[in-house]
Order: sequence, then C-alpha cells, then structure tokens
Amino acid sequence: MRQRWNSIKRSQIDNTKILLNQYNQAIIEWKTRNTQADCPPTLDELFAQKFVNAKPVDTWAQPLVYRCPG
Repeated sequence: MRQRWNSIKRSQIDNTKILLNQYNQAIIEWKTRNTQADCPPTLDELFAQKFVNAKPVDTWAQPLVYRCPG
C-alpha cells in the first residue's frame, strides 16, 4: 500500500512539473508576441489566449503562483 501511495505522489509531482514547464514555455511565447510588455498580466490570461491547455492549477488544486520580475 505504501509503495502505491508513493507512486501516486510521484505522479502528482511529475504532472505538476510538466504543467510548470508548459507555463514557462507559454510565457516565453507570449513575450515574443507581445513586445510592449515584459510579462503576461496573469497565468489565466495565457490559458484564455490558448497558450496552454490547462488552467493554472497544480495537481493538488492549488493555483500556480506567478510574479513578473521588475
């Protein structure tokens, strides 16, 4: 049972890492198309504009936190 629980936890962590990488790539793509601003206003905006396919919520249903430097 413990091994199964560890497998589930590892899967959740891996899925969240994939999501973070997708949002990182989406931010890079957004920046190339929007040269007037440094960063997208929100991660929800990236989802709304179809830069990513998943809402900015991790595997534990917690919102992703995003801060634009500067």
